[in-house]
Amino acid sequence: MHVSRLVYLRIVAVALVVASCGGTGAGETTTTAAAPTTTAASTTTTESEPVLVVDELAGFEARSVVFANIEFTVTGVKVSNQGLRSYAEGGEPEIADTYHAFLDITAVNRMSSTMNEGFESQTYALDIGGTVVTAADEMDFLSDLASFILANTGVESFLAFPVPAGTVLEDASLVIGLPPDRQARLTLSGPIAPAFYPIVIALDETADGIGTTNGGPLEFTVLEVSLTEDLPQEHATSPTGHRADAGEIFLVVHALVMHTGVSGGEHLASTTGPWRLLVDGIPRAPWTVSDRPTGSPGGPILQAGAAVEAWVAFIVPIDAAEYVLQVGDPAEDPGLIPLPLPELQ
Repeated sequence: MHVSRLVYLRIVAVALVVASCGGTGAGETTTTAAAPTTTAASTTTTESEPVLVVDELAGFEARSVVFANIEFTVTGVKVSNQGLRSYAEGGEPEIADTYHAFLDITAVNRMSSTMNEGFESQTYALDIGGTVVTAADEMDFLSDLASFILANTGVESFLAFPVPAGTVLEDASLVIGLPPDRQARLTLSGPIAPAFYPIVIALDETADGIGTTNGGPLEFTVLEVSLTEDLPQEHATSPTGHRADAGEIFLVVHALVMHTGVSGGEHLASTTGPWRLLVDGIPRAPWTVSDRPTGSPGGPILQAGAAVEAWVAFIVPIDAAEYVLQVGDPAEDPGLIPLPLPELQ
């Protein structure tokens, strides 16, 4: 078929356009590049093993305090996450989820009788910069300090107080005692203030009085006055227990009594005897009178022409302005011996 020149040229032009547009011919394959595939890296978290922490109080030196005639000596101080039971058993340390302030303590009952004080965990507290924490309840069965400490015996044990991790103990104090007892306080660092008690005052003051048993003439000489926070006599029983109450103190008068008559004996017992302590003018009876400093039961008996020593124990407030010993029958012009006590605390 005859194709005109014009038609031929149009056919060629179309072919060129198709070729220039990248058209494919028969049998050709078009390849499309795949998008890159991103795979998230897998992360494995391994929990670290628990670590035993033991932070000892830097520069600590052993120190002691006395409460109820028990001498407590702190020999070590630390903050740790060691388990309480493993600490008590002294074996391989077990790591706990909690922290405690640990105080290693030796306690000695200094009395020679069976008089002793029964303690419990709540008897002990730790004052950390004004925040007071009582001992852990577990101390009641893990520590020998939460028990009776027998006479002339000592125990080595510990106390633990729950604290946050990182607690610093430079400003901490061990506090012993529950109200109404006078508490004992022991700072764990820095200088130790000297104990205010006991106080012993030597005297040689004499007054005359009349016996309350048979009216015999008696001469009383005060030899010494002692003041203590703790029960001063091993065999006596104090109304406040082994520790004086807050605001009070034990006062013991050591006196020599002479019977200057020629007949009749005098009994110097506490309830009917010739002893009263005038505290700001108000008379107080002693709770015990003994012929031995240990306070053995039974008051001294004085025969005519003889002399006997007596230890007369009182409990007195610490804020009185005047303390005067009254001797002899109160109804028979008793003698008066002022006791020159320092300002008490």
